[in-house]
Amino acid sequence: MNGTDVYVAGYEGEVAKYWKNGVAVSLTDGTNKAQVDDITVYNGDVYIVGFEDNSSGIRVGKYWKNGLPTNFAGIDNSNEPSAIVVK
Repeated sequence: MNGTDVYVAGYEGEVAKYWKNGVAVSLTDGTNKAQVDDITVYNGDVYIVGFEDNSSGIRVGKYWKNGLPTNFAGIDNSNEPSAIVVK
């Protein structure tokens, strides 16, 4: 291996995850449906975007930075962001 890390974003069942060099990292616990659609690594920080349904089944867009979630505020409740760019 040449020291390059490989990141992949997705989901398994109802759990949002990403994989770093083939090792899975769960972002949610599977209580509610969730998935991620994009991942960016910048200055060693891992940024991921996707959604998680709330307890009422409403899709809530969110992003994770190093595994910590943040809901998007002020956006229609039924949303699914599909890309993230970090500058």
